[in-house]
Amino acid sequence: MKIIVTESNGQLKSKLKHLKSQELNWLFLSSQELDITNKNSFLVFFHSNKNDLVFNYAVYINVDEADNSNMKSNLINESW
Repeated sequence: MKIIVTESNGQLKSKLKHLKSQELNWLFLSSQELDITNKNSFLVFFHSNKNDLVFNYAVYINVDEADNSNMKSNLINESW
């Protein structure tokens, strides 16, 4: 089984890596490795990387800045 985890930096990444096993193929991606705000690159990536499960943990959490840059926060928090 292939599992992809987006925005996998920090505490979440360290916790999930403890769940890694021999039977599962985990792929942890940072925002630099997969820009989910770019629809074309997002679709190309997922069409060329077949997977069984995706955990998308990318969120925009800077509340003050989100008010000023609605577009960026919407791109990150919306699903394609």
